[in-house]
Amino acid sequence: MSGNDSANNEKKPRATYSPLILLAIGIGAYAYYNFKEKTPETIPDMELTQTASAQSTEMQAEEGFEEGSAEPPAEEAAEPAEGEAAVATEETKPEPATVSAEAAQAPTLESMIAPRSLGSPDAPVKIVEHASFTCPHCAQFHAGSFKKIIEEYVDTGKVQLTFVDYPFNRPAVDATMVARCIPEKNYFNFVRLLFETQSDWTSAPDYKKALKQHAMIAGLSSESFDACISNEELQAGILGKTEEYVRGKGINSVPTLVLNNETIISGNVPYEEIKAAIDAELALSGKQ
Repeated sequence: MSGNDSANNEKKPRATYSPLILLAIGIGAYAYYNFKEKTPETIPDMELTQTASAQSTEMQAEEGFEEGSAEPPAEEAAEPAEGEAAVATEETKPEPATVSAEAAQAPTLESMIAPRSLGSPDAPVKIVEHASFTCPHCAQFHAGSFKKIIEEYVDTGKVQLTFVDYPFNRPAVDATMVARCIPEKNYFNFVRLLFETQSDWTSAPDYKKALKQHAMIAGLSSESFDACISNEELQAGILGKTEEYVRGKGINSVPTLVLNNETIISGNVPYEEIKAAIDAELALSGKQ
């Protein structure tokens, strides 16, 4: 066999396997391409909002009622059996008495401006705190001594602490009004929120907008906030209470603590001084 024949024989296996390899590569590429086209790289986000849910509910309601009719379709309205018609009618009637009861639960002006307290009314020591929501020293007091008084004395039944507003500027008056409009169960949490974020909302370009955001977190609707902030009766009532304490108790600065209607502590003094005054009052009561 010649040299040329040997060379031809060596090339034949390569020529035989090359198409198979190319075919396999082509099949693999085709499968990969189709798989990639059908499988997204990421799962798309679904927009889930209360607005969308409300729209879906409205669409379902429209589909379940005939156009121009206030009653459900005939096939969906079950006919009450004889003897049950009177009962069904009574059950479906509105109850005006319940609505009136709910309206009667609306807070009165007097209840809105009444002092708010923490702790047992039977506590031997009563502390009245006079403070303003825009007072930096009041915020410092609430971040430190106030929390210690709550933990050491209020939670143990030795002290009842009452918060009395002493607003000395327009933002403080507005914050006080809003605090009095939110659900009463959220009042002291809202007080804490206002003091903890004082530097933010008081320095905001629009402090009322910041107050509104806080109020909505605490359970007040946007409409209720607008009505509250423009309530002249509430404003007059709050300022009247402040004037009452200024004239009657001689309170002229904040923060000020009044213990058992006698001992007065003015300013954000060290906690040890407040503690000593409370312990002295407890000793006098015999319940230290």
